[in-house]
Formats: sequence, structure tokens, C-alpha cells
Amino acid sequence: PVTDVAEILFSSGTLQRYIFGDKSNFRLSPSIEEEEAYIAGVTPEASSLAFDRTRQQVKSALRAIGAWAIREYGVSRENGCDFGSGATGFMIEELLAGQISKPTWTQMDYNPGAVARNIAAHPDSVIRRGSYLRIKETLGFDSNLDTATGLSSLDATQDLPRAVREIKGALKPGGILLHIQ
Repeated sequence: PVTDVAEILFSSGTLQRYIFGDKSNFRLSPSIEEEEAYIAGVTPEASSLAFDRTRQQVKSALRAIGAWAIREYGVSRENGCDFGSGATGFMIEELLAGQISKPTWTQMDYNPGAVARNIAAHPDSVIRRGSYLRIKETLGFDSNLDTATGLSSLDATQDLPRAVREIKGALKPGGILLHIQ
């Protein structure tokens, strides 16, 4: 299972957990509430908008990766959620555009400023505020998604194993997580 792989990587030191905020308050993992408060307080410019300048430079390569994954793994083109969509919804609006049925997909982010900007830029998209640390509670997804996607979004959490378990719980049996880092 993916969650076991993540724990093995953390245990071996291959992956490292980094803590946001004041290092004097260092803990291995902040509480969900602390992590969500941090994410909610970051400006859209400091979060996804800064990354989008770089993403634009490699957009064709990222689109090719997405198209290949859809073909190679039979990723469903409907009934998906993009976790951590940010202020631009780059994964859905640009990388997977034309490859998925956009009206059947939800874009999710926890940052209210990012959600507001994304809604303003894409009024025809389904965009909601929610947490991938509490997917069922904040979004209502419970073993009913065909596909979950993310673009450099899981690195924002300090509790990657929990986030992956939550995403797995939101997916139907056999559902696919396509995360591009």
C-alpha cells in the first residue's frame, strides 16, 4: 500500500518531514488545526502563484506526463478531484484540459484566498475549500471518486501518510491517484 511505502521512506530517511513556521516550536508533525491554519494564512502569491511561473516554462512536459498517465493507467476522465488546486487550478485548467470531463471534477484547496482567485478565474469549474487531511469531513468524498490528482500539493503537508490515507479513502476501490511532483 502507498501509505506503507511512505512510512518506509520516512523511516529510512529517504523522505524528510519539514516543519513550517517557527523552528523553536519544532515538532515532528503539527496538529491538523495548526497545519490548516498555516495553509489558510499563506497568500496566494506566496503559494501557488509563485510556482505557476515555473510550471508555465515546463507546461508541455507536464501535459505530456498527464496524457501518458491517462493512457497508460486508464485514468478515468470523469468523477475526479484535484487536491491542492491552488489559485490557478493549473492541473485541471491547463495540464488536463481537453483530456478530462471538467464539469465532473472538483478542484480543492484549503487556502481561502487561493480558492477565491481560482473561482474568479474559472467560474465554470467546480472549486471548493477543503482539506486533504479531513477529506470526508470537509468535502464529503468517501470511496466515491474515480481519480484523485495533485500537482506539487502533497509536499505542503507535514502528515503525508495521513493525507495519502485520506485520499485513498476518498477513492473507489481501484481508483487512481495521479500526483505529479
